Amino acid sequence: MIDEKKYKFAVLKRRKNKKSKNFNLLFFFKKKNTVNKVLEKHHFSELILKTIISQKSCKTYFYNKNTFYVHKNYLIKKNFFLNEKIISIIDKILIKNCFTSWLITKTNFYLKVKFYLGLIKELLNKNLQILILVPFIKDIYKILFFLKKYFNVHIDIVHSELNDEIYLKKWIRTKSGKNSIIIGTKNSVFFPFLKLGLIIINEEHHLNYRNMDRCRYNVRDIAILRAYKENIPIILDSNTPSLRTLYNILHKKCFYINFMKNKKIFF
Repeated sequence: MIDEKKYKFAVLKRRKNKKSKNFNLLFFFKKKNTVNKVLEKHHFSELILKTIISQKSCKTYFYNKNTFYVHKNYLIKKNFFLNEKIISIIDKILIKNCFTSWLITKTNFYLKVKFYLGLIKELLNKNLQILILVPFIKDIYKILFFLKKYFNVHIDIVHSELNDEIYLKKWIRTKSGKNSIIIGTKNSVFFPFLKLGLIIINEEHHLNYRNMDRCRYNVRDIAILRAYKENIPIILDSNTPSLRTLYNILHKKCFYINFMKNKKIFF
């Protein structure tokens, strides 16, 4: 017969080893992202990893067959309520899961804020990155201060006053998917995102988006082209839309968002 004391001791020892391995694995993830080969090097089995994920201690994002990254779940600092109208608009933007262009003009500021919060929340739930373009550096800090009130995620700011070292770090962090939101001026449209899900252009009519040095281009047009290539939606926000945007709305290449209850949402 099996000695009962020895059996209990063996079970307790196995549980203790399992807990210590789980702790070591979590501590390892806090330090850096990892790949399968690194797990094998430190003798962490896939079973232990699945156990930790099932306990919701960490979260995995699979980007290809050989590599995965582990990040903490994002947190909402402040809860907010969305009415049925805003939810239906967000669903229509995201349900197609393809390139679409949308215009928001002068409307109730409270409804616009709720709309953006709900839209950003849905994209963060899908583990997608967001690019927000602004015409001036001062606008970056306004949006940054506002978003940090509601979301506890990695947000990077990009503008011309950054030195080369910081600019490169943000570039690499965006490419590896370590940040969720980028707020920046016109040059940030060229950043290499790992999994871009939405582009928002604030004051899309502004002349500051036009680059007249050497290579002439309009950042708004580059952003629309990038959204088309990435097959993602783009939001054009302006109280005085450009003539090109109004022309696209008339020819149904761009959709107009209306929060009024007594009118159709799109036309």
